[in-house]
Amino acid sequence: MLISEARVTATDSALHIRGNETFSAEKIDRALRDAFNYYLREVPASTTTTAVQLPEGSRVIDMTEWIDQFIVADYVSGKIGDDDVALTDYEMCRRRFQTEIPVGQPSLVGFRGDRNGLFNTQMDANHNLMVTHRRRFLDLDLGSPEDLELNVPENIAGDLVRWGVRAYMLYGAPGHPDAGPSMQRFEMIVDKAKKEFRDLEPESRFRFLPALAYRESARTRLTRR
Repeated sequence: MLISEARVTATDSALHIRGNETFSAEKIDRALRDAFNYYLREVPASTTTTAVQLPEGSRVIDMTEWIDQFIVADYVSGKIGDDDVALTDYEMCRRRFQTEIPVGQPSLVGFRGDRNGLFNTQMDANHNLMVTHRRRFLDLDLGSPEDLELNVPENIAGDLVRWGVRAYMLYGAPGHPDAGPSMQRFEMIVDKAKKEFRDLEPESRFRFLPALAYRESARTRLTRR
């Protein structure tokens, strides 16, 4: 979707009640960026895979050296060859090194903060970790050229623009009758997408700590009733 099309769609949907209102290009672009990035934080609908090199003897990593603006929530899954490297709690990995220095191919990684990762073993050789991570929908400058192609899957772009962007454009507009309903509809779209993702890929989402996996699985079962 071109940003010019998204701007027109968002503006038309927001102005169907108050035809005398206008929005600046900066306000529209800010709403585009905020709505789409909120969706991506909640639902990994757009992902990419990055090769991360793990040298022999290492056990820590700064993920931002490989993935720009990485945060822990971006980590969807990791693989070394056919073997998974799942996300877990940082303290679980740290405690492994208090009594021993395990050496081998890692199967777990935990993060202290949003960038510093610690594996559950020290590397026994050089490894390539293939990290599947969320990709930001929009990293645009306000007032970007109209021919800019947005990195948004077409199957969700329409609803995100008509409801999410619309809601963010109207957010803070005192007394606008469509502000609250638009945000509620957008949140319903996000919740529905989160449930569909859990149903489609339960193993990749819940392969964390056993306790966390149990809580997530229980929540999924309740949702399906």
